[in-house]
Amino acid sequence: MPPESSTHDGRLNKFERSPNVEDERSWSEALAHVRKNGIVIAAPGRSAHQRGTAYDLSGPDLSAIVKGVLKAEAAGSIKLIRPPLVERGNNCVHVEIESPVIDDSDFEFEFSLK
Repeated sequence: MPPESSTHDGRLNKFERSPNVEDERSWSEALAHVRKNGIVIAAPGRSAHQRGTAYDLSGPDLSAIVKGVLKAEAAGSIKLIRPPLVERGNNCVHVEIESPVIDDSDFEFEFSLK
């Protein structure tokens, strides 16, 4: 990791080094700032997204997404860790499931190699 450097007027520029998960000093101030503004966010390296158990689902109708997630839970297709969280500011529904194994046989995927 590059060391902190001085700006042209001699002040320390602590944002010149790249954030690194192992170096909490490289990201803790930014995390505190984001949280102070009301954003709920996990610290780097501690996210359920990184563990593969959380997903942000987006679409034109967030209520329909919530209904679909709850329907999948009722059918036993997934087991929710907590209720779905609608994040209107991000236009998504945050979903955490107990197991990352999902039956995607009902979905069609289209891949293009260009």
